[in-house]
Amino acid sequence: MAVTIVMLFGLFRQEIKPVVQGALAVAIVAIAVLPYDHDVQRGFFGVVRVKADAENRFRMLWHGTTIHGVQSLTPINRTEPLSYYSIDTAIGRSLTAMRQVRQSAATSIGIVGLGIGSMACHRRAGEHWTFFEIDPLIIAIARDPERFNFLAECGQSMPIIVGDARLTVQEQPPRAFDYLLIDAFSSDAIPAHLITKEAVDMFLSRVTENGILAFHISNRYINLAPVLAKIADVKGLELFVLNTTESAERRVQMHYSTSAAAFSTGPATAEALKARGFVKMNPSETQALWTDFYTNVTAEIVRTKINQLFFQ
Repeated sequence: MAVTIVMLFGLFRQEIKPVVQGALAVAIVAIAVLPYDHDVQRGFFGVVRVKADAENRFRMLWHGTTIHGVQSLTPINRTEPLSYYSIDTAIGRSLTAMRQVRQSAATSIGIVGLGIGSMACHRRAGEHWTFFEIDPLIIAIARDPERFNFLAECGQSMPIIVGDARLTVQEQPPRAFDYLLIDAFSSDAIPAHLITKEAVDMFLSRVTENGILAFHISNRYINLAPVLAKIADVKGLELFVLNTTESAERRVQMHYSTSAAAFSTGPATAEALKARGFVKMNPSETQALWTDFYTNVTAEIVRTKINQLFFQ
């Protein structure tokens, strides 16, 4: 309010140039018309906003221009995973495939990328879950029950390891996880070092035999499936991809269309993924291999846009 008063005072000062007065007028109108978002914080990795939808039915976490999680404000539904993490999305189905293969309650699961902790409410009795998150601000928000309840109600005992996933996952024992999800690619800033051949080598070394290494690759700008298919081919493995599309009615309820890719580590894994709709993806002959010494995000964005314009 004080800023607005100062701007109004400046608007009528004769010594201020007309062009500046015009800019002040536009700014004052914007302040009056646009809603003011009180729950905004800036961390090392950018601006984070927590806000509800217009009907106050859902609360969302925005990181820049990307939604990183949605929670229902209806008490009976507040622990239901929404957005990309609904049980029947590509991510939910990859987790179900792992359970089919393991057929055991003693299962170890690792999730790279915390968001608001939506995945925590997928846990079943006897499973051991670990989250990996680089941003302490995200952890603080996810743990705040005044904002989100997934961790408070489903994941209080789940450890959250802070740091870059290339380093923190590498610190885990070999074959530590039956299911490892790399969920760091939905924004407009791709952490390319998490999707190179060397990164995949390391992640796979932490996955058990017939376990699943999955990547959440939903993104408006870039299709990362060809990058992963090339890495799988070089390693002599199979990559399975699934794109789940939600109906208009489901989207209103905050269930999102989702893309995921999963590396098959054995015949049982491949069959379980195929049983849930995943399809084997063959590598493109023109796809470059991403390594720690070469990545080309721009080329993949251009390739994605061309495919969207002319082949979809």
